[in-house]
Amino acid sequence: MKQTIKAMVTIAERGHGNDIAALYAQKKVSCHYHCVGRGTASSELLDLFGFGTSERDILLSLAPGREIDLLLQELRDVWRTRVPTRGIAFSLPVRAMNNLVAAALLQGQEQLPEKEGREASMEEKKEKRFSLILAAVDQGFTDDVMNTAREAGARGGTILRARWAGGKSVEQFYGITLQAEKEILAIVASEEQMPAIMEAINQKHGLRSEAHGTLCVLPVDEVVRLG
Repeated sequence: MKQTIKAMVTIAERGHGNDIAALYAQKKVSCHYHCVGRGTASSELLDLFGFGTSERDILLSLAPGREIDLLLQELRDVWRTRVPTRGIAFSLPVRAMNNLVAAALLQGQEQLPEKEGREASMEEKKEKRFSLILAAVDQGFTDDVMNTAREAGARGGTILRARWAGGKSVEQFYGITLQAEKEILAIVASEEQMPAIMEAINQKHGLRSEAHGTLCVLPVDEVVRLG
């Protein structure tokens, strides 16, 4: 079976990113991008999930799909008490990337016979599926967007600071001016909740609103709660 590459996103309390990266290296997942952000959960949800602060470390990891699957399985079944913080980890399929980077990540990986590939059990196939909603809006609107998402069923999200680096084609087509400073709201939601959340955000905070929001959805392979 041809080896593929997956991305894994880990969101945890600020200050634990390096410790988590060291832990992941034990399972041959060692290519990471370390970012920072802040959570949007209310104080009640922070208490419920055991978060001490809203500040977040975000680890974007790339590795062969087999290693990502094994790491998530280990996090779910064995390592929950070894992770030094509460948080969430989930995997995403990677459809394309630089050939040299892919070759480096897959170096030493054997081509597995089809029968040796990890097959999902009937119980796993019945698990709830999730999606990653990304909503990029002008700076200062993320609280309003998150409130809208909560009304539609979202539990919480993570905010990343960003800048608009695109050309003028979108602005010329829609006749709008896009603010350079952006914030990206990342929300993990079930497949059942996702359409309502997307529709609510788009109606109130879409491209023609003051927030100038753009939205997309990515499929999530697997989700694990940390801590």
